[in-house]
Amino acid sequence: MDELIHEIDWQNTPLSTLVKQVIEKAIEVVRELALEVQQTGLIDATISVAKAAYSKYKPMAKDLVYKYEPVTEDYALWAWWWFNRVPIVSHIARRMLSNATFWVERYNQMLDLTARRGYPLVDYMPVVPVERISQVLTEVADGDVNVTERDAMATAY
Repeated sequence: MDELIHEIDWQNTPLSTLVKQVIEKAIEVVRELALEVQQTGLIDATISVAKAAYSKYKPMAKDLVYKYEPVTEDYALWAWWWFNRVPIVSHIARRMLSNATFWVERYNQMLDLTARRGYPLVDYMPVVPVERISQVLTEVADGDVNVTERDAMATAY
Protein backbone atom coordinates (compact mmCIF):
# COMPACT_ATOMS: atom_id res chain seq x y z
CA MET A 1 0.00 0.00 0.00
CA ASP A 2 2.90 2.36 0.75
CA GLU A 3 4.27 1.86 -2.75
CA LEU A 4 0.89 2.70 -4.28
CA ILE A 5 0.67 5.95 -2.36
CA HIS A 6 4.06 7.02 -3.71
CA GLU A 7 3.39 5.72 -7.26
CA ILE A 8 0.16 7.60 -7.91
CA ASP A 9 0.28 11.01 -9.52
CA TRP A 10 -2.32 12.51 -7.20
CA GLN A 11 -2.73 15.78 -9.05
CA ASN A 12 -3.00 14.54 -12.65
CA THR A 13 -5.05 11.37 -12.13
CA PRO A 14 -8.86 11.57 -12.28
CA LEU A 15 -10.67 10.73 -9.05
CA SER A 16 -12.42 7.68 -10.50
CA THR A 17 -9.05 6.21 -11.53
CA LEU A 18 -7.57 6.97 -8.11
CA VAL A 19 -10.44 5.22 -6.34
CA LYS A 20 -10.12 2.22 -8.64
CA GLN A 21 -6.35 1.95 -8.05
CA VAL A 22 -6.72 2.24 -4.27
CA ILE A 23 -9.47 -0.39 -4.18
CA GLU A 24 -7.45 -2.80 -6.35
CA LYS A 25 -4.39 -2.39 -4.15
CA ALA A 26 -6.46 -2.84 -0.97
CA ILE A 27 -7.93 -6.06 -2.38
CA GLU A 28 -4.43 -7.27 -3.22
CA VAL A 29 -3.17 -6.51 0.30
CA VAL A 30 -6.17 -8.26 1.89
CA ARG A 31 -5.60 -11.34 -0.31
CA GLU A 32 -1.92 -11.46 0.66
CA LEU A 33 -2.79 -11.13 4.34
CA ALA A 34 -5.50 -13.80 4.09
CA LEU A 35 -3.05 -16.15 2.36
CA GLU A 36 -0.48 -15.56 5.08
CA VAL A 37 -3.08 -16.18 7.79
CA GLN A 38 -4.16 -19.36 6.02
CA GLN A 39 -0.57 -20.60 5.70
CA THR A 40 0.81 -19.68 9.11
CA GLY A 41 -2.22 -19.34 11.32
CA LEU A 42 -3.84 -16.26 12.78
CA ILE A 43 -1.58 -15.85 15.82
CA ASP A 44 1.65 -16.27 13.87
CA ALA A 45 0.45 -13.94 11.11
CA THR A 46 -0.56 -11.30 13.64
CA ILE A 47 2.78 -11.56 15.40
CA SER A 48 4.73 -11.33 12.14
CA VAL A 49 2.74 -8.29 10.96
CA ALA A 50 3.22 -6.60 14.36
CA LYS A 51 6.96 -7.32 14.32
CA ALA A 52 7.29 -6.01 10.78
CA ALA A 53 5.45 -2.80 11.66
CA TYR A 54 7.47 -2.41 14.86
CA SER A 55 10.81 -2.87 13.11
CA LYS A 56 9.79 -0.51 10.30
CA TYR A 57 8.55 2.35 12.48
CA LYS A 58 10.72 1.95 15.60
CA PRO A 59 13.62 4.13 14.34
CA MET A 60 11.24 6.91 13.31
CA ALA A 61 9.39 6.74 16.64
CA LYS A 62 12.66 6.81 18.62
CA ASP A 63 13.78 9.84 16.63
CA LEU A 64 10.51 11.64 17.36
CA VAL A 65 10.71 10.82 21.06
CA TYR A 66 14.34 11.95 21.23
CA LYS A 67 13.54 15.18 19.41
CA TYR A 68 10.30 16.19 21.14
CA GLU A 69 10.54 14.71 24.65
CA PRO A 70 12.43 17.69 26.15
CA VAL A 71 9.94 20.13 24.64
CA THR A 72 6.89 18.24 25.87
CA GLU A 73 8.51 17.86 29.28
CA ASP A 74 9.04 21.62 29.47
CA TYR A 75 5.42 22.32 28.59
CA ALA A 76 4.16 19.69 31.03
CA LEU A 77 6.24 21.24 33.82
CA TRP A 78 5.02 24.69 32.94
CA ALA A 79 1.39 23.48 32.95
CA TRP A 80 1.89 21.67 36.26
CA TRP A 81 3.40 24.79 37.84
CA TRP A 82 0.67 27.00 36.39
CA PHE A 83 -2.19 24.76 37.60
CA ASN A 84 -0.67 24.49 41.06
CA ARG A 85 -0.97 28.24 41.44
CA VAL A 86 -4.77 27.82 41.66
CA PRO A 87 -5.55 26.48 45.17
CA ILE A 88 -8.49 24.23 44.29
CA VAL A 89 -6.68 22.70 41.31
CA SER A 90 -3.61 22.12 43.46
CA HIS A 91 -5.71 20.36 46.10
CA ILE A 92 -7.50 18.16 43.55
CA ALA A 93 -4.26 17.33 41.74
CA ARG A 94 -2.55 16.21 44.95
CA ARG A 95 -5.50 13.96 45.82
CA MET A 96 -5.58 12.44 42.34
CA LEU A 97 -1.82 12.04 42.10
CA SER A 98 -1.59 9.23 44.63
CA ASN A 99 -4.40 7.32 42.93
CA ALA A 100 -2.85 7.84 39.48
CA THR A 101 0.54 6.74 40.79
CA PHE A 102 -0.99 3.57 42.21
CA TRP A 103 -2.59 2.62 38.88
CA VAL A 104 0.49 3.48 36.84
CA GLU A 105 2.61 1.30 39.11
CA ARG A 106 0.05 -1.51 38.71
CA TYR A 107 0.27 -1.10 34.93
CA ASN A 108 4.08 -1.33 35.07
CA GLN A 109 3.84 -4.44 37.30
CA MET A 110 1.38 -6.03 34.86
CA LEU A 111 3.79 -5.40 31.99
CA ASP A 112 6.65 -6.94 33.96
CA LEU A 113 4.61 -10.00 34.96
CA THR A 114 3.30 -10.69 31.46
CA ALA A 115 6.76 -10.19 29.96
CA ARG A 116 8.17 -12.79 32.38
CA ARG A 117 5.41 -15.17 31.31
CA GLY A 118 6.58 -14.82 27.72
CA TYR A 119 3.80 -12.89 26.01
CA PRO A 120 5.51 -11.37 22.95
CA LEU A 121 3.37 -8.27 22.38
CA VAL A 122 4.10 -6.92 25.86
CA ASP A 123 7.63 -6.03 24.73
CA TYR A 124 6.14 -3.34 22.51
CA MET A 125 4.14 -1.60 25.24
CA PRO A 126 5.71 1.42 26.97
CA VAL A 127 6.72 1.44 30.63
CA VAL A 128 5.76 4.63 32.46
CA PRO A 129 8.80 6.24 34.16
CA VAL A 130 7.14 6.85 37.55
CA GLU A 131 10.38 7.74 39.36
CA ARG A 132 11.40 10.33 36.76
CA ILE A 133 7.97 11.95 36.75
CA SER A 134 7.93 12.04 40.55
CA GLN A 135 11.40 13.58 40.69
CA VAL A 136 10.55 16.31 38.18
CA LEU A 137 7.23 17.19 39.83
CA THR A 138 8.94 17.35 43.21
CA GLU A 139 11.54 19.74 41.79
CA VAL A 140 8.79 22.00 40.47
CA ALA A 141 6.92 21.90 43.79
CA ASP A 142 10.11 22.68 45.73
CA GLY A 143 10.95 25.54 43.40
CA ASP A 144 14.19 23.97 42.16
CA VAL A 145 13.15 24.55 38.54
CA ASN A 146 12.94 28.03 37.04
CA VAL A 147 9.46 28.03 35.54
CA THR A 148 9.27 31.75 34.79
CA GLU A 149 11.30 31.19 31.59
CA ARG A 150 8.72 28.60 30.51
CA ASP A 151 5.97 31.05 31.42
CA ALA A 152 7.45 33.66 29.12
CA MET A 153 8.02 31.06 26.41
CA ALA A 154 4.45 29.74 26.58
CA THR A 155 2.83 33.16 26.51
CA ALA A 156 4.89 34.02 23.44
CA TYR A 157 3.02 31.32 21.47
